[in-house]
Amino acid sequence: MPLYKVKEVQVYLDTNVLYSYLKKKIEEKISGNGKEIKFISFNNTQVIPVSSFFTLIELVNVLKREMNLSRKSIEGFVKDEIEGMEIRLIEKAKIDENVLKWCLNGLDFKDAIHLSIVKENNLTLVTNDLKLTQFAKSVGVNYITSRELKNKII
Repeated sequence: MPLYKVKEVQVYLDTNVLYSYLKKKIEEKISGNGKEIKFISFNNTQVIPVSSFFTLIELVNVLKREMNLSRKSIEGFVKDEIEGMEIRLIEKAKIDENVLKWCLNGLDFKDAIHLSIVKENNLTLVTNDLKLTQFAKSVGVNYITSRELKNKII
């Protein structure tokens, strides 16, 4: 069933989904090509994009390292973009024994935290990370890739 026909679905945007978009946007700004990079439009849908402060911290660190830009300029850029995309931020995250259990079973610590946030808040995980989707499936968390999401709401 298409997501837009459901009453209201909150989707948690994983770091890799936001990173791909923001990296392209930064590259376009630096190159000056003027090409408009657009994210999935959630307007006129019942899909509510959600993420966490943990994701923002991870985004700033990865973009700083990968793009070799100052932390201050990246922080401002990420904050402005997230606000512009109207992503609701979860302000509190509970880290419980599942995070440790999932890490001991081979899941990256950061991914275990994202999965815990998604499970705790009964969200649908949007990620392109195959290992994370396999873990999500094994613990009963709904997930979808960004491409699948885009196809369902267009």
